[in-house]
Amino acid sequence: MFKFILYLFLIVVASSFFLGDEEDNAQATVDPAFEKPVNVPVKVSDAQLKMATAFSSTEEPSVLNALWTNGGRILALGMSEDGTIRDGFASYACSTMSDYSVDGNGKMVQIISAQSIQNKGWKVIGSAVCN
Repeated sequence: MFKFILYLFLIVVASSFFLGDEEDNAQATVDPAFEKPVNVPVKVSDAQLKMATAFSSTEEPSVLNALWTNGGRILALGMSEDGTIRDGFASYACSTMSDYSVDGNGKMVQIISAQSIQNKGWKVIGSAVCN
């Protein structure tokens, strides 16, 4: 039940984040090759949905939630913040995309602080550009 509530909260926060002004939205991406996030419903493939579901399940206990943003190009993973940089975990998530039949080309993984989401923020604590 907690994961479901956190998932709903993450969606609400992400939606309100993407509705902000253009200057605020520029923070959401790390690589300039990724366009500004757009607040539109994201149509993801069944494979992407399966991957997000697996990452937010007991298969990856450190991930509190997972969702695709930015037109299905960014996989956002909510994790507890413990002061460490989570780039390695983001790279790991990129490396598993093929396991779920997700084409990693043009995709990015962002690790978002679950604590920042609870405070209506979007703090990236790790990221990786997939290839």
